[in-house]
Amino acid sequence: MLTASGEVERFEALVLEHSAMLVSFAAALTGSRDEAEDVAQETFVRAWRSRDRFSGPTAGIGSWLRTVARNVVIDRHRRG
Repeated sequence: MLTASGEVERFEALVLEHSAMLVSFAAALTGSRDEAEDVAQETFVRAWRSRDRFSGPTAGIGSWLRTVARNVVIDRHRRG
């Protein structure tokens, strides 16, 4: 939950640092800026919920977010 001390700030920092990259990446995958923004939002939520599973170095978080975003796009495509 985002109720623990400092959690909201950590989430906001993650979003601020990686939003532009993630939206650009998602736009390249989807061909739509609007859909890319939705994908990025869903990516951040999924990533935050599964943050305990991220075991890489902090520098690798961008790669991990791109992987999550790619999976979001695949899931959306499957759902139609």
